[in-house]
Amino acid sequence: MLNLFRSLRYRIITSIVMIEVVMLSIMVWANTADIERTHAVRLAQSADLVLSQFTATAGRHLLEADFASLDEYARSVLEHGEIAYITVSDNAGREVLAIGPVPQSRELDEGPAESSDGVYDVSDPIVFGDKVRGRADIGFSLAVMQGTTAEALRRGVGIAAIAVFLSVVAALLIGFGLTANLRTLATAVERFRRGDTDVSAPVHSRDEVGQVASAFNTMVRDRAKAESALRLSEERLRQAIKLAGLGYWIWDVATGRYAYCSEEHGQIHGVSAEEWVARGSPLTGDLRFTDPKDRDEVATAFDALRSGEGFELGYGVITPTGENRFILETAEPVFDENGSVVQIYGASRDVTDMRLAEEQLHQAQKLELVGQLTGGVAHDFNNLLAISMGNLELLGELLEAQPEALSHVEAALGALERGQDLVLRLLAFSRKQTLVPEIVDPNELVAGTVELLGPTLGEAITIETVLAEDLWPISVDRGQLETALVNLAVNARDAMPKGGKLIIETGWSRLDASEARSTADGGYAMIAVRDTGAGMVPEVLERAFDPFFTTKEVGKGTGLGLSMVFGFIKQSGGHVTIESDPGLGTTVKLYLPKAETVPVEKQERPRPAPPRGRGERVLIVEDDSEIRRLIVTHLKDFGYRVDEAADGRSALQIIGEDANFDLLLTDLVLPGGVGGEDIAAKARSLQPALKIAYMTGYAEGMANLAPDCAVLLKPFKKAELARTVREALRRGDPEGKMAVRAPLRVVK
Repeated sequence: MLNLFRSLRYRIITSIVMIEVVMLSIMVWANTADIERTHAVRLAQSADLVLSQFTATAGRHLLEADFASLDEYARSVLEHGEIAYITVSDNAGREVLAIGPVPQSRELDEGPAESSDGVYDVSDPIVFGDKVRGRADIGFSLAVMQGTTAEALRRGVGIAAIAVFLSVVAALLIGFGLTANLRTLATAVERFRRGDTDVSAPVHSRDEVGQVASAFNTMVRDRAKAESALRLSEERLRQAIKLAGLGYWIWDVATGRYAYCSEEHGQIHGVSAEEWVARGSPLTGDLRFTDPKDRDEVATAFDALRSGEGFELGYGVITPTGENRFILETAEPVFDENGSVVQIYGASRDVTDMRLAEEQLHQAQKLELVGQLTGGVAHDFNNLLAISMGNLELLGELLEAQPEALSHVEAALGALERGQDLVLRLLAFSRKQTLVPEIVDPNELVAGTVELLGPTLGEAITIETVLAEDLWPISVDRGQLETALVNLAVNARDAMPKGGKLIIETGWSRLDASEARSTADGGYAMIAVRDTGAGMVPEVLERAFDPFFTTKEVGKGTGLGLSMVFGFIKQSGGHVTIESDPGLGTTVKLYLPKAETVPVEKQERPRPAPPRGRGERVLIVEDDSEIRRLIVTHLKDFGYRVDEAADGRSALQIIGEDANFDLLLTDLVLPGGVGGEDIAAKARSLQPALKIAYMTGYAEGMANLAPDCAVLLKPFKKAELARTVREALRRGDPEGKMAVRAPLRVVK
């Protein structure tokens, strides 16, 4: 009922009806009063007329004392419907005539008066012959006037009742018509308040209610668009957080509990968000998942949070399954107006892979730096070896008649050859050795290498091979790959002093973008060398590829075996990994890109004696005077005419003065800003048919050499020099090439 009184519809209807009732009541009252006044005036006029006529006639009868005629005349007057009584009195005040019911309370004063009996009293003196003969009183009944007034009142009330009824009906129609739209609008607003954004209010008119409904619909559409945009933004944020692996949390200081924790934050620690919230927080001293070595630092950082100091900290965590992870966490306090910490916002990210990548990058940079140093040292060392070996060969030729002295020379040459092998290992690590790739069947190469390993490893080591079928061939330097496998096998033997098993396995594998660096579309042949030896602890495993790092006794290892394997595989466009567990063994996996062609059968040809010259003219360009002297001596011994230059500018001057040489033999790297390629280009411009041969101590820059140029690797022996010069002179010779087997590298 109270709600009914509060409704707008009820108030509209009630207001209309009340206004109508008041207005009709005033109209009825005014109409009745007007009728009553009209009747009163008419009655007064009629009473004055009747009284004046009566007193005029009654005066004669009263003078003659003819009371019978007076009575008869009075009765005739009484027949007037509105007259209630007539009385006549003489001058002495004696009543001489009284007809009709005379009110007891009547006062016989002059003038009209309304009695309490519903009679209108009028009186006047009776004058006849200019003398007052008595007094006449006539009472007029008010019943007719009152009846007329009452009838008018009844008609007015009836009409008012009908009008009120019609006004109620009209008010109901207006109220229902007006409030129906408002009620519909109110229902729509209530649905919208409860979260229904698909609601709309019907617009039935262009009045104020219609304008409100239209404005409401516009507001709902704008709200729906804003909520849709907000949901889209939140979804994008969630996806970004998910893709970034970012977890976040909110700590409420008042309750001492998490106000919120994202699922990602829990997953970073190896638990769900609910489990993380239930287990407590570092803010409460719960450090059970924190790596023990980082707990003091983490506890200090979280303690500082409560005093208002944020942090960004990287530390280790251990998941319930025992997995070690490294996370980066940032936290900042939120203060109230009094400067007190009320909440703490934090974000965390699993950076384990990033940290591992940084460590690998650091290791790769370290190896690259060491490789550059060793490559430079090897280049200079090659020059020293070339000088020593050349002079010893000359000395050996002079001492051919003295066998005892010649044996010492041969021993020195053997030592230099071992030094040459050491340089090759250094160049392999620095990825600056010259490779001769060929199409190789991995299974065939592994099988052939295993045949050679038996005597080397001994009977205590069991060798087992697991070779994949239909393995695609690879493009690699066969000799270097065989050497790499032998090095790995020897390392495995040393890790199994009491015997064990060596397993060499082949197969296919795919590398991700961070590991692959060739164009093999991710397809790589994998050769794994696995042993059951002592394995390596993490500290040793971290430095396994470092050159000169070894755990063997002094004199039993150079520390270049794995570094040489690492450099060779990287230079070949492949990848190498090493896995080791103490007490379980070590596995080294070599990944080499597949070849685009199939292997071709090779035919071994006999090695001929060093060829001699035919008086051809050769220009030697070498900045090292000792090496240059040896080359000049050797080539003259082989029958060549030789000119020499110490640098590029001197060589260009000689060629400019006399462009009549058969061969240019120049070092690739020369001082003075003019290198071997510059000399060759200038010489070819003057003498297009000039043959070119280069000398170098490492392979850097060889890929850009002209395809018809020969390359002589330092250090070299006298016979190798002779074969290279002869081969370079024979290029383009229609009679055919001399079949030689020397470290001749032709870039194609």
